[in-house]
Amino acid sequence: MIIRIQRVDGLYDMVKPQALDRMLKEGSLKRFMRSVGWVTVATDAIRTCARDNDHYVGTERRVPRPS
Repeated sequence: MIIRIQRVDGLYDMVKPQALDRMLKEGSLKRFMRSVGWVTVATDAIRTCARDNDHYVGTERRVPRPS
């Protein structure tokens, strides 16, 4: 999948999801396109990259199902 982005310098580009994750960490993105429209990095809700750590940090909300 290729994602359309706008860099902080105003230039548009198309990147793979791995590059999007990297650019979000670097702070080099102004916004990126989702299926519902443009997401502005500084104002819209975005998830952090789960690949940075191998576990979820927060309250566990899933309940194990009985086998």
